[in-house]
Amino acid sequence: MGARRKELISADRVIVPAASADVRGDPPDELIDALREAHGRGARILSLCSGAFTLAATGLLDGRTAATHWMYAALFAERCPAVRIDPSVLYVGPGDVLITGHPRPAAAP
Repeated sequence: MGARRKELISADRVIVPAASADVRGDPPDELIDALREAHGRGARILSLCSGAFTLAATGLLDGRTAATHWMYAALFAERCPAVRIDPSVLYVGPGDVLITGHPRPAAAP
């Protein structure tokens, strides 16, 4: 992360994009620590789609309900048992952490 870490931890709002998440792997520790630090100093954090995996790895979603793309719901439930997944909603929020799923989760086959 290098110089980007300082920007992330000092931001008022942080967006965790879907592209940031390897849904079968673990995010880098430096990213997890920076997200926790940003949240700890009051930043609002938004994850998009599979970015919920990265956000869940921080522990910030523990005990909360989250959304992700419907095709990741079962894997998310398996990998993140401390988080309640609801694949039928478009987003979960408002609050200090916002989570969006697929734009059309109800259209899942």
